[in-house]
Amino acid sequence: MNIRINLFACFTTLIISLSGCSGEPPSPKKRLNPDHQFTFNGCDIRYNDEPLILGKSVDDWVKVLGPYDRMSPTASDVYVYDDMGVTLYAHPNTSAIISLTLIFNEEKEILQEIRNSLNGKKRQREQGELDPNSIYFKDLDFSIEFDENVLASKPKQTFKHGFVIDDVIFDENFERSRVNPDRLKKHSDAPRFGRSYLPTIFSAGKSCDYGELLYQFRTLSTDLKRLHSFVAEI
Repeated sequence: MNIRINLFACFTTLIISLSGCSGEPPSPKKRLNPDHQFTFNGCDIRYNDEPLILGKSVDDWVKVLGPYDRMSPTASDVYVYDDMGVTLYAHPNTSAIISLTLIFNEEKEILQEIRNSLNGKKRQREQGELDPNSIYFKDLDFSIEFDENVLASKPKQTFKHGFVIDDVIFDENFERSRVNPDRLKKHSDAPRFGRSYLPTIFSAGKSCDYGELLYQFRTLSTDLKRLHSFVAEI
């Protein structure tokens, strides 16, 4: 009898083990970026445990993040960290930082559309007999500058691994259904994220001493389970 019980126990264990192997592989464990640790807990934003305050000057941000690699050549209010995969935006004509963006994946199709559109506009401006003083020419010039700004503001590298919101690690693999439950387990008063005006945007707002803070997950338009970027802005 004992032999039969032992054999049955071994057989059951084998079946359970095999059934576990036949399913989908477990999701890879989310890891915080070891070199660039961004944490967002309520109104408190930190980089490697040093505070970052939206509304402060770019000089204050550089003291924490280090020197930026370049400014966008077509806009004086865009600061790019190429190797980090981070972009800062300042209020127009000032140095006050109002937005921090972590870039995880490129919108390759959209970027190619912008490049194609930009080339077409440039050809039209060069080949067409347009009055440089006309409203149409000025609008075309503005549109070209806007497209160039979008392309030039893109970091050369993407942000690697994860970052923290309300003590929960998130990375490029985006599970929208887990955003609120996982955070609220640790911080029941944390603001809830909800779908914004586009299906690719998932956002939450919070009133802070320095202004109305908005957090946004932005997914790829071609894959809602992969992040394009995470934005904190006022």
